[in-house]
Amino acid sequence: MKRCVLSLFAFLLLTILGASSVFAQGNNFYFKLEILSGYDANETQISELEFYYNGNKIDKSNLSIVSNSATDTSLSWLPDKLIDGTTQSYPTGRGTSFVGAYPKYVIVKSTQVFDNVKIYNDSQGSYAAKDVQLFSLITNSDPLRNNVQWNQFATYTFGSGFSNYTFNLTSVAPVVPYNVAATSGNAQVNLSWNVVSGATGYNIYKSNTISGVYTKISSNVTLNSFLDTSVLNGVEYYYIITAVNTGGESGDSNKVYAFPQTPSDQYSANIIPVMTTYNSSGGIVTASDEYSGRDGTLPAWKAFDGIKKYSSSAGNYNAWGTSAIQGWLAYEFPLPKTVVRYVLYFGFYSNASYNNDTPKKWTFEGTNDNVNWTVLDSRDNITHWVDGDSKAFTFENNTAFKKYRINISANNGSTGDHVNLDIHELEMMEKAVPSIPGISNLVATAGDSQVTLNWNAVTGANGYNVKRSTIAGGPYTTVANNVYGSPYTDTTVTNGITYYYVVTALNAGGESGNSNEASATPMGTSRVILTTTMTNGDIFEHNISKAELTTFLAWFDAKAAGTGPAKYTFTNQHLKGSFLARKNSLIFDKILKFNYDEYSISGSGTPTEVAEVTAGTALSITLTDGKVEEFILSTADYNAFVAWHDAKSAGTGPAHYTFENPLKKGPFLARHEVVIFDKISSYDSEDFN
Repeated sequence: MKRCVLSLFAFLLLTILGASSVFAQGNNFYFKLEILSGYDANETQISELEFYYNGNKIDKSNLSIVSNSATDTSLSWLPDKLIDGTTQSYPTGRGTSFVGAYPKYVIVKSTQVFDNVKIYNDSQGSYAAKDVQLFSLITNSDPLRNNVQWNQFATYTFGSGFSNYTFNLTSVAPVVPYNVAATSGNAQVNLSWNVVSGATGYNIYKSNTISGVYTKISSNVTLNSFLDTSVLNGVEYYYIITAVNTGGESGDSNKVYAFPQTPSDQYSANIIPVMTTYNSSGGIVTASDEYSGRDGTLPAWKAFDGIKKYSSSAGNYNAWGTSAIQGWLAYEFPLPKTVVRYVLYFGFYSNASYNNDTPKKWTFEGTNDNVNWTVLDSRDNITHWVDGDSKAFTFENNTAFKKYRINISANNGSTGDHVNLDIHELEMMEKAVPSIPGISNLVATAGDSQVTLNWNAVTGANGYNVKRSTIAGGPYTTVANNVYGSPYTDTTVTNGITYYYVVTALNAGGESGNSNEASATPMGTSRVILTTTMTNGDIFEHNISKAELTTFLAWFDAKAAGTGPAKYTFTNQHLKGSFLARKNSLIFDKILKFNYDEYSISGSGTPTEVAEVTAGTALSITLTDGKVEEFILSTADYNAFVAWHDAKSAGTGPAHYTFENPLKKGPFLARHEVVIFDKISSYDSEDFN
């Protein structure tokens, strides 16, 4: 009885999707037969393997045996007999007789794509293959290379005796992705590869070491590119890509390397000057030890000589090196520096490359007393060094140290050489300080209780500080930190006061200088004419803002309640002549009544007339000086007045009551008349209709 078992992702009836297009790319096509068991304990005979595409048999001239397990070559049982075009078995024909322990195998190469494989099993029965596995592979490289991954598309169990079976390759796993590349960026790695014909998606695997465990970070990616943002700057990463479809997953792609780094434009240039001795240019170079022997030395200061290579010629070294596998290299500045970035260079050797003496594990440290060292950065598993390479490492640091060192605890494997650890060049950087922003057209525009600022954006700035003063030229106080950009509206201003502004640019390096100064005087959109009648008959007019009217009314009510100063002072806005300032004050208990009329500053306001009262109450109020004020009110307005008067008589409510003047307003937006409770002698009312 025959038994056929399919793999997890494959079916017995399968098709190579787009195989002709794959062939057009110049690939070779391989088939692997693996015999797991046979009806004889030692010998297994296969008569013939035939390959077909679209129903057409592939000529034997396009086939060749790549590799096979041990065979019995006596009596013409040769491996090539498997593909000689003769399907006859023993005794009239011959195939291949595999000997030795199971499993046994044969690999056949076809220069043409195939979608069917027919296996002719042994006719004698006792030497027939029993359990087999079938694999396919499409590649231009060596199918026998280490770690090659074949695509298994079926397993099968033959019965004893003569038998043959045709296997259709449908939906086999796709070929391995090729031309895989990794481009490192700032906290990201961009992966790309060639489109694999027949693939429905791609899986992405990542590891921190080239031979480590690769973890799947994304499945079924539909594009032939992937952006990995789950990376850290200054850390090595390795990637593998596989292609997938309904037939399964391909083998692994080539491994690609990435080393994301922070862009250098956020940092200063190298702050260590070119050294020609251990203490030139004001700095001091020290190290745990140095190599000296054979044909030269590798002194510590050579790691700061500005030459990013190991040596220029025999005996002419441009790097620091030591025979030890551990060590430290230090640089001391004349004054403390706040280092936040350092770069290690692996330059070119004069002959062969020795990247096993590069640093693998270390700490970067700072000190101000040469005794207590602060660890600022730690690195491990930095293994990928190639000629001409450089690696930048960044870290957070807000403390200025005078001396810094790289303290290496492990190299990349060198132990028995004259030099087992070296650094070709070491650079250090601070945060970049932006230049004075190109803001020469800062503009301030006044509004009602606000000032709006506009300026040109500064390249490289990631924020702005807004500063303000009430004095031209400052000093300035910061009123907004790290503003995203222009425009910015300052609402913490008072109408009538002139404000002077400057803006500074920010980035990771700090704060720039001030921009040009811009000034503005916020004003309300309307103002008020306040007319005050005193108990002696004097009348005063003041042109004030609406904000000051609110302040005046608040003072009046507070004083009526028994708190606050006895007078209210206005600043005279008329020409001052030779005076520095002119002020007018009103005495609270001398105010008989007042009214205020609002008008538009621009003249664009539209007055809203009070509707004519055709039925209501005529109210006559007699003041303490004997004058009578008359008002035509609606019933509701009259009732409101009476309610206010009654409440105030009971000791609650404001000291004044405001009527909206029903007369034509002319240029005014609104007109109001105010009566004062304790200045009312009596009032009369007459209803009309």
